[in-house]
Amino acid sequence: MKKLIVTTILLATGFNTSASTTNTTRVKQESKAKIYTESQLKFQPKVTLESGVSDNPLQLPEKDLDSSFLTVQPSLEMNFEILKNKLLLYSELKGELKKHNDDIVDEIKEKISGELSLGLTHFVTPDHELGFSSVYKIEDSGAFNFTAQGLSEQARDVKYNQIFVEPYYSFNQDDFYFEVSGNYSEKTHDSFVQDDVLSAGGSFAEFKDDYRQVGARFKLNYHLSNVTDIYIEPSYTKRDYKERSARHTEGTTNQGVNPVLSELYRGMTLGFKSEDKLKTVLKLTYAQEKDLIFKANNANLFGLQAELGLPVFGVFELLGKYSWSQREFDNFVTNPQQNPTSRDFRKDLDSSFQISAKKEIGLFNLELKYNEIDKDSNYKPFGSEIGSVYSENIFSLNISATL
Repeated sequence: MKKLIVTTILLATGFNTSASTTNTTRVKQESKAKIYTESQLKFQPKVTLESGVSDNPLQLPEKDLDSSFLTVQPSLEMNFEILKNKLLLYSELKGELKKHNDDIVDEIKEKISGELSLGLTHFVTPDHELGFSSVYKIEDSGAFNFTAQGLSEQARDVKYNQIFVEPYYSFNQDDFYFEVSGNYSEKTHDSFVQDDVLSAGGSFAEFKDDYRQVGARFKLNYHLSNVTDIYIEPSYTKRDYKERSARHTEGTTNQGVNPVLSELYRGMTLGFKSEDKLKTVLKLTYAQEKDLIFKANNANLFGLQAELGLPVFGVFELLGKYSWSQREFDNFVTNPQQNPTSRDFRKDLDSSFQISAKKEIGLFNLELKYNEIDKDSNYKPFGSEIGSVYSENIFSLNISATL
C-alpha cells in the first residue's frame, strides 16, 4: 500500500529530481602526499560503520517515506618514503556500500562505490615542493526511472566513473604558503533529463552527460600565528560535454531543449581557519558560471561555510557545521515549459546544518550526528510548484576503527 501511495504522489507531482548545479558536480580533490612518515613504509587500514535514519531519503515534496540505513566504508592508506625527506608516495583505496531497510528506498538509493587515490611529492628543497594527486572513482547506484507513461515502479541502474589528476607546485615560508595547480577530469555518467520531452511520441530522453574538464587553482595562505590562517583561493574551470548535458532549458530560442554543451566557472574563495582550543573555519565564495553556447545557464553563485568545534569538559568534542548557497540565473526563467518568455528568473537556495559529538576511545572514534538539508527553488518543471523543493533530517551514529 505504501508503494502505491508513493508512486501516486510522484506521478502527480511530475518529476521530483533536483536540478543539477555546477558547484555540486565540480570535483575538487586535495588529497596530496604532504605527509612526513617516521618509517620508510607505513600502512593504515581503517573501517567505518554508519547507521542511521532519514525522514525523507527520496527527497519527496511530502515526507511519506522514512528509512533506516547502514553504510560500510573500508579503506587502506599507504605512505612510502622512497627517498628520505625527498620523495614520498601516497595511496589510498576506499570502498563504500550503503543499503536502506525499506525496499523502495533501497532500490533507488542503494550505492556501491570504490575509489583509488595516488599522490607523489618531491621536496626539491625544504621550501619548494612539486607533486601530483590523482583519483579514480567508480559507482553503481539506483535512481528514479521515467518512461513515456510516467514514473516506473522499477528503479533504473546508474553507472558512474570519473578520473581526476592535479599536478601542483608549492612554496612554503614561515609566514605564508603559496600553491598553484592545474587539473584534468573526465567523467562518464548515465543521466536522465527531466525537461527533455521529445516531440516524437512524447517519450523521455535518457543519455550520458559525459564531459572533459580542465582547470587551474591558486592559493595564498597567510599564517597569522601557529594555529591561525587566512587564505584567498581563485579558481578557473572549463568543461566540455562529449554528448548532451543533463540540464536543459529554454535558452535563447524558447524551445525548451537547449543543452549545456560548454561551460566556464570562475570563482573566488576567502577563508579563515583557527585550530586553537576553539576550532573555527569560515569560507566565503563567489563564482560566475557561464553557459558558453546557449547562455541559458549563466548564473552567479554566492556561498558560505562555517564550522565551530569545541571540547566539552575534556570528555568529547562538539562540532557544528553550516553551509548556505544561492544561485541566481540571468536567463533561465522559472517556468520554461509553459511560459518561456517570462522575466521571472530562476533562483536556487540550498542550506545544510550539522551538529555532532565526537569521542576517541583507543583505536575507535565515535560520532553521533544530526544533519538537516533544505533546498528551495522557484524553478517549476512542467509548471508544477514542486521542483527542487524538499527538506531532509538524518540521525546517525558513526563508528570508525584505525588498525
